[in-house]
Amino acid sequence: MRIRTLLSLSHALVIGIFIVTFLAIFFTLTEPPGPPPGRDFAKPLADAIRSSTSDEELSRLVQQLCHGKLQRLDVFDLQGNVRHIFGPEQKIKTPSVVDEILEEDYSFLEEPDNRGIHVYWFPMDLTGSRSHAARLQFQKPLDAFFQKVRKNILASCSIAFLAVLLVALLLSKNLSDPIRRLAALVDRFGREGFGLRSQIKGTAELEELSHSFNRMAEYIEQNTNALKAQKEEAERIEASRRQLLSDVSHNLRTPLAAIMGWNDAILEGVADDEGVYRQRIRREVINVTKTVQRLLELSRWERAEPVLLKEDLPLSDLLLEVAETLQDLAEQAEISLAFEGLSPIHTIHADRQKARDVFQILLENVVEHAGRGVEAVISVEAQEEWLNFKIEDNGKGFPPTFQGSADVERGASEVGRACLGLAICSRLVSVHGGRLELANGEEKGAVARFSFPRGQDLTRTLEK
Repeated sequence: MRIRTLLSLSHALVIGIFIVTFLAIFFTLTEPPGPPPGRDFAKPLADAIRSSTSDEELSRLVQQLCHGKLQRLDVFDLQGNVRHIFGPEQKIKTPSVVDEILEEDYSFLEEPDNRGIHVYWFPMDLTGSRSHAARLQFQKPLDAFFQKVRKNILASCSIAFLAVLLVALLLSKNLSDPIRRLAALVDRFGREGFGLRSQIKGTAELEELSHSFNRMAEYIEQNTNALKAQKEEAERIEASRRQLLSDVSHNLRTPLAAIMGWNDAILEGVADDEGVYRQRIRREVINVTKTVQRLLELSRWERAEPVLLKEDLPLSDLLLEVAETLQDLAEQAEISLAFEGLSPIHTIHADRQKARDVFQILLENVVEHAGRGVEAVISVEAQEEWLNFKIEDNGKGFPPTFQGSADVERGASEVGRACLGLAICSRLVSVHGGRLELANGEEKGAVARFSFPRGQDLTRTLEK
């Protein structure tokens, strides 16, 4: 129900309660005035006087007979004696009208009076025929009635007002309590968290307001969580950037210092074999160049994903090409490379240069960091849509402080330049739909697992 309808009904209810309460109380308290005493009043009055045993009982009987407000009742006999029955004790002289009423043929006489008082005379047969005269004095019935009406109106209005006030308080409480609860909920929202929701029921407007509050709360909570996640991500990226700069500066400073030292030795003529020194300088320059290139690639990929030109690539040709590139380094480090599960029909659907960089960097890390005399195995597992790769060696593995994915995402750690390459590998594998996982082996050595989408086998292509 809407508030406008509820208020209209409540106003009508309040007015109706006031009218019904007023009329019920007024007519309960108010009795219409009866007719004034007439000619037939003499006999019942005489019977009441004869049957009463005391003045109090007589007064009560007479008041029941009178419709007005009885003020005084006196009874006169033929000798002028007065019997005062009701009213204030006040001596009244026997008026001449008594003789007239008793001697003449009067049955009813009303004295004129302008003070709102009726005075009636009745002949009564108490001890004989027309033996007594009764004087009855009371306030005019209409005046008494209207005086009573004024009092009853005041009492009815007061009681009706209290009843209406009570109903209005109950109605206003039912209407204001949900608003007060919603206001308290809004006051708590944010201070106690953003998970508060409204369960308030009431009019249609209140329920709509409650639903609007819940939608707003959900929107704020989602945005707050998103901002919080963005802040945490920004803090993580900033921490990673600072760590990256620290590690890179360390990795560049060491080879640059060595290059500077070897170059000074050549210039000063203190080098034993200049050819060896130049070879060392060239090697370190190559390493520094690789580091800078990888930093540039990571910086470029932070702004946009790598662009891929995918095609079906023969896997065996790609791996043999990488192995030939690393053959000299592997022989110098006494490292042997072996393949398991490799088939000449397998292809991967990938960007040629990006896929080659992945294998190149991973195998290069084995050659450069696994140690001398290490055996490395490249395993291939074919699935319906993917080719899963595992590169495992029995070398010294990653350092104990290596944090796996965290270090790879950061791009640097204690493994120095190697993690820059691993970060590039992780990005290249992910843009192809796979995921790079790095860990130490159960006994020793390092293990790298990743996948590439599987292309059409070469035999199927030939059949088509």
